[in-house]
Amino acid sequence: PCMICGAYGVEVHHEGKPRSNMNVLPLCPPHHRREFGPGAYHYSTRAFYEAHGSSEALLNRAKEMLASSDDDCLSGWF
Repeated sequence: PCMICGAYGVEVHHEGKPRSNMNVLPLCPPHHRREFGPGAYHYSTRAFYEAHGSSEALLNRAKEMLASSDDDCLSGWF
């Protein structure tokens, strides 16, 4: 789910430098894409960080979400 609002149907936002598939944030389109306006990461990165935490804090939260996820949700993917 989206790490901001919990909605399903997320997009993967690559975070940090250098870009890595290991440093991603699960964001729903309204929290990711510019065209959804204020509140979206690509509308104003500064405002997004002010509202939801630093890049480092968000990455740590995403890693915690993944670590605490039910392994059953991954069955059938591998």
